[in-house]
Amino acid sequence: MTDKADFDLRHLILIEKLFNASWELEEVKDHAVKLVCSMLDAESASILLHDPKRKGFFFEVAVGPKGKEIHQKFIPLTEKSIARKVFEEEKTHILREFDPKSREHHMDSFDNTFKYQTRNMICTTIRSNNELLGVLQVINKIDQEFNGRDKQLCELLSMLIGQAVKISLLMNKPKRTCHSREDGNPG
Repeated sequence: MTDKADFDLRHLILIEKLFNASWELEEVKDHAVKLVCSMLDAESASILLHDPKRKGFFFEVAVGPKGKEIHQKFIPLTEKSIARKVFEEEKTHILREFDPKSREHHMDSFDNTFKYQTRNMICTTIRSNNELLGVLQVINKIDQEFNGRDKQLCELLSMLIGQAVKISLLMNKPKRTCHSREDGNPG
């Protein structure tokens, strides 16, 4: 087999593990972003979920050099951000290092706060069926820029992540029996 075929086969196995390793939501999300980093050869990736009550996004899971620091951080919809642009337009965005137009919605203040340089990024929506859940950000492709193939792969992975997250939420819903009441006491 060629190196490319070995690469593709390894990643197909990783995708299969996304759906079969565990239905624990935290494991699914963590595995998903690690898979995305591996498949797109990126430093970092994060899932930002939309919180309609708080009107913004929170970093549900993040891997990479600053992952632990940004986990659960909140970005209000009032902030100009790539996540907001992608979510509102429902269109994938590629941020390029030396392209000012692609960077106009980037939050440089976020990079400054966390002392991290975002050189390039792909950001796409995460959805399950017709429900828009949030966005997937993949940051800093190692040794190059993201390309059209990366964009297509990111969009495919975000669809799979949306389905995996939705399934794990359904699998982990508390089950009610016919002998229990809403307050948790036997009926």
